[in-house]
Amino acid sequence: MKKKSVFALAVGIGVALAAGVVVWGTTRTSHHVDPMMLALAGMLCLAVGLIAAVLFHLMYDRPAASPLYVPTRLTEDPVAHFVLPLFEPGVIPILARPGLPVGRMLMRHARVFENPDANRDKKILLTIQKGKPSTKSGDVSLNPVVLRDLFDKLKPFDRSEHVLLVDDRFRFAGYIPWAAAMKDFTGDNAETKIRNAIINVLADPSDKKAAKALRGMGGMAEDDTISDKLTIRDAAKQTWGTPMGEKAADDEAVNGLIIYKGKDITKPVGVLTKKGLLQLVATGA
Repeated sequence: MKKKSVFALAVGIGVALAAGVVVWGTTRTSHHVDPMMLALAGMLCLAVGLIAAVLFHLMYDRPAASPLYVPTRLTEDPVAHFVLPLFEPGVIPILARPGLPVGRMLMRHARVFENPDANRDKKILLTIQKGKPSTKSGDVSLNPVVLRDLFDKLKPFDRSEHVLLVDDRFRFAGYIPWAAAMKDFTGDNAETKIRNAIINVLADPSDKKAAKALRGMGGMAEDDTISDKLTIRDAAKQTWGTPMGEKAADDEAVNGLIIYKGKDITKPVGVLTKKGLLQLVATGA
């Protein structure tokens, strides 16, 4: 007989005896004991003992219930530790718009850009905006030659991390890592690469070729976004098509996600790379 069966039998007998003692204690004070009632009481004690034995047998060695898995929100640790912030204290914001010369774009921080060697520790956040759909204010298209000159000016600031692409209403359209932008947009065929990965993307962020161009540079396309109200499980599902990070063939090219504030796509707050996401999923965040 198995150990747990012996224990169950012992528990059943003990409970039956205890019930019998209680019943005997209530009946012995009576002057007359009905044999039928005594028999029924005995059967009741046996039934109680049997139920106790069965319950003990079922519960014995049963594994403890594991705690409910609650995925971590993107604003909570440890996830928040892996998010690269876009707007850090001290970061210099530069906005590139159609029709503006490079000097105008950099005018507010001219002292920094006139002496780049002395300011290499500065971080730049470059945002490139699509022109508004209007011809009244002049040329509304981005000029790849002007953008190449802008990247040449910004190249020395190699501590920087982010280049954002936004539409005319500042809605997110794309993201390029700083190092990749400086490498591709200042070298050979820079204007062609700028047209493919910036101008064409801003013309139609939903275009698959535009998304491929961004992801090919290690960047993120229009759909590679997620609200900071969601969880690491949601982020994994959006990146791989599965909730816990198993790779999905169609989404291999996704490099990470841009996290935005609440429901406002015009307020990106940080970048969660695929590498960081893999580490978080592996640790059960």
